[in-house]
Amino acid sequence: GGEEVTRENDDRDEKAWQCLQERREEFQALENRANLFKSAKENLSTDDDWIHAQTLFGVTTSYRREPNSSLSVKIEGELHGIPLFEQLVVLREADLYSHWAPFLSHSKKLAQLDKLDLVAWYVVGVPLFGVTRDAVYRAVGCDCMREEGGVLLVAVGLRDGEEDGVRNGWKDGAGADGGNTGGGGSGDD
Repeated sequence: GGEEVTRENDDRDEKAWQCLQERREEFQALENRANLFKSAKENLSTDDDWIHAQTLFGVTTSYRREPNSSLSVKIEGELHGIPLFEQLVVLREADLYSHWAPFLSHSKKLAQLDKLDLVAWYVVGVPLFGVTRDAVYRAVGCDCMREEGGVLLVAVGLRDGEEDGVRNGWKDGAGADGGNTGGGGSGDD
């Protein structure tokens, strides 16, 4: 009776532990993504440390300097009358950003990791002043429709290091397709 139940519980515990060990990287990646969205939601709910840049056509842009000297930009807005599918398609079309986004002269999708998860590169600049910067970033979407009635999109700049999953080939200017992207900067300066 009781001994069998204990043995079954021990077997279940052992199998659960084994599953956790075998899928450690997957669980860590899931936890990292959850922390990314938690941080983004906290940033959206607090405005005290953001500097308002502008509000135009219902879109508010704010920025702040981070402790590591990087620059964070927050873009908020509500879209009405546009189907969700059409909104999300924009995330996947990184190659076209430079055709419609102001001050972007080049853009390229480097990798499509999942339906709402991509790595891309862009060059932004103000030609009049001769200033250009490039950045590689990862943009991830989270379906919050059931909980909050929306989708949360978060983009994070990637550095040129192993901690961001950048392979050695990328450091030498080779992109995900093996070609030269001309990018590779962190966009944090």
